[in-house]
Amino acid sequence: MKRTDIVMTPYLENFLKFDLGHMNTDLYPGRVADVVYSDGLKLDLYYPEHTNDKNPLVISIFGGGWISGFKTDKFVPPMIQPINEGFIVAVPDYTLSLDAPFPQSVIDIKKCIAFLRSHSDLYKIDTNNITLWGESAGAHLALEAGLVENSHFDLALDTRVKNIIAMYAPSNPLTINAQAEKLGILDTARSDKDTVFGIYMGKHYDDERQMNLASPIKQINDHMPNIILEHGTKDALVPYLQSVEFFNKAKEKYPDSHVTLSIYDGLQHTDPFFFTKEHVHYLMNMLK
Repeated sequence: MKRTDIVMTPYLENFLKFDLGHMNTDLYPGRVADVVYSDGLKLDLYYPEHTNDKNPLVISIFGGGWISGFKTDKFVPPMIQPINEGFIVAVPDYTLSLDAPFPQSVIDIKKCIAFLRSHSDLYKIDTNNITLWGESAGAHLALEAGLVENSHFDLALDTRVKNIIAMYAPSNPLTINAQAEKLGILDTARSDKDTVFGIYMGKHYDDERQMNLASPIKQINDHMPNIILEHGTKDALVPYLQSVEFFNKAKEKYPDSHVTLSIYDGLQHTDPFFFTKEHVHYLMNMLK
């Protein structure tokens, strides 16, 4: 932990005690490991059994409340499944909020996109078919990286993507508490200063401009990528109304925007259904 402004509370200690384990990377013979994409940050590439000169790419962004997770933890393999559908998959590490607050992790994902675009010939990537796929905090980063204009971060990079898949994304932190209270889950779904989102924002938590910048719903624009939103009604960590709110706002502002929303009755946060072979097949077909 590099930050000195974080108080180690029982809440944070319990969160960090969660066992992330390690995946068995030997199961993936098509893995290209530890490619440095920015400032010492690395990504792993996974290739399907058969490739062409140019292949669609999915950049899979793990969750973990912005404060935990790594590219080979035991929860990553379900997000490598697109290799079974002919996609290359990139899994990047990014700066966790215990080391640096917003917007560093968003900048990292943008740099990851730019790196892969600029090395597309080497890695056989079709730059016209790049998808960001994130779950939970990773879904928030996917939306941010795909929607926030680079000028906000003084980045002169090509970070264009075609699609975003956002599973149970916190898309408007400013309304999470009210939605959680409405759904009776305020004990577990909050965005206060002492929660993982508050840690993620750090000194920016009380800065209205930065809070808006960290809210994907505030970044909706007329040139968005295709966006697929998914959420379960029994999510006790991120209210499903977050995805409903984003979808409604996008369609209100830009009726012709390519945003789809699937709400699944009874499904919880990180429900196994989202990562079944059949469901991943369904999602990848939507991208094709």
